Amino acid sequence: MQITLKLILDELGYEYESYADGHANPTFECVELLAAHGSDLSGQKLLVCSLSEALSVENRNQALHFLCIRDRMVDALETPESMRGIVVLKRNLELRELFNEVQRIFVRISNWIIDMQRSVVENEGMQALITMSEPIIGNHIAVMDPTFKLLAYTRNVKTDDPVTNALVDHGYHPEGTVERFKLYRRFEQYEKADGIIVSNDHITSDYTVVKKVFRYRDSYSVLVAMVCCVRSLSDGLLDLFKLLMNNLKVYVDRDYPPEGECGPVKTLICDILEEKILSEDEARNRASYAGLAFQSNYDLFLITFDDVLNIPLSRLTRELSALIHASNVLSYQREILILNRYEGSRVPDREERLACVEDVLVGLAAHCGVSTRFATLQELPAAYKQASSSIRMGLRLRNRATVYTEIPDYSNRFYFEDYALFSLLSLYLSHAQDGFLNTFTHRSLQTLAEYEKRHNISCLRILHTYLQCERRATETCSRLHMHRNTVLYHISRIEEILGISLDDPEIRLKLMLGFKCRELGESQESPDE
Repeated sequence: MQITLKLILDELGYEYESYADGHANPTFECVELLAAHGSDLSGQKLLVCSLSEALSVENRNQALHFLCIRDRMVDALETPESMRGIVVLKRNLELRELFNEVQRIFVRISNWIIDMQRSVVENEGMQALITMSEPIIGNHIAVMDPTFKLLAYTRNVKTDDPVTNALVDHGYHPEGTVERFKLYRRFEQYEKADGIIVSNDHITSDYTVVKKVFRYRDSYSVLVAMVCCVRSLSDGLLDLFKLLMNNLKVYVDRDYPPEGECGPVKTLICDILEEKILSEDEARNRASYAGLAFQSNYDLFLITFDDVLNIPLSRLTRELSALIHASNVLSYQREILILNRYEGSRVPDREERLACVEDVLVGLAAHCGVSTRFATLQELPAAYKQASSSIRMGLRLRNRATVYTEIPDYSNRFYFEDYALFSLLSLYLSHAQDGFLNTFTHRSLQTLAEYEKRHNISCLRILHTYLQCERRATETCSRLHMHRNTVLYHISRIEEILGISLDDPEIRLKLMLGFKCRELGESQESPDE
């Protein structure tokens, strides 16, 4: 394990004289008690001994480092050259006692590093790393995404810092905190920084705060904040924090979007779709952090693929992002979502954006569902269901045996407006199939279907066209290429067979719904429906 000199000295907590380079911070794999004979001076070892013993070692090189107890008076022999690589503690200790203390530090830190590595391999998550680091680091640590949603924190380390406590209480930074961040240009700091930031101006916190910004090219994906409320900032504490960050980075790189995707927006949209946001206030606040209007004029495109395993989602997402500047494009569950906002005369309209989608997807077995317009981000789950349903229903209705409803053919583009009623009826039929069989609607159309077979007359087509033409006989006969009197005769016969009057609007509505249910019943459902 690579453990730094400054970390060891910080853990010991004793005053010392350092004759090494003041900026040097060598790392060690182990600690060894220097013996007069038989000590192995190779490798990255920290040698514990008296100062006299350290000065007596011949052929010393820059790789040797000694942690010593002073056992001699200062004299002319202690030159900068002879004292190179030596740290002398200002403490009256026995060598064995010092060695044991340093050895315990090595074991404690090494076990922590091993536990973190095991946790990452077993994919226990960010919270597990933070929890096991509590007794090692000692300070309060919070991990946040770019919308300031709390991802993990030290649950057993308490603090009186109001900003930190508000974050824990809400699960995200509330509006008041964010306004302070804006006022003191913290966002600008996070966007530009690449690495560790130490904030000791005490503007947004009474304590020194150490922050790690995990950046991509244009933005950051995860922010980690350590509030030094229990343990003061030191070089050794920073080294511990860096060790934790090295392991946390595995989750950041894996779970957060790559370059080219809109990181903060993606996190927000995914949380809304997966119902991880519990209140409108949280949605509004986090939308403002992500630079997205909570309330606007939106719709959603959903792009699905027949062969999802062989689709270059990242490349397609980048290409669509470059083409459709007024939209947010992101991958989600092996699909692509495009959140479109329409505001202002210069913003591309829906058809322009769909044309861009078709240009990118040409040659791919892809389908694009288009939701209806919606006004707030909280309506995203409904829009997602609409777009998904329109694709599923559009592909299903292409296999209809009988076509009553003319739906515009846009190739692999499906608008929910065209399939809304079918989707509603499909939902009803999937939960109440047996009940539907005994309704007036089903029995009536079934009776006419049986009559057709016996008499070879297209009763269903005549009735549907008549209803679709709002009972205008002339228009009906024109569409059916039949004489007007013939149409009226068949309509009268249908009313007689069914024992109904088509003057009744309720009867007409039930029959029209029945025709749509019939189309659904004659279409082939996909295996997962």
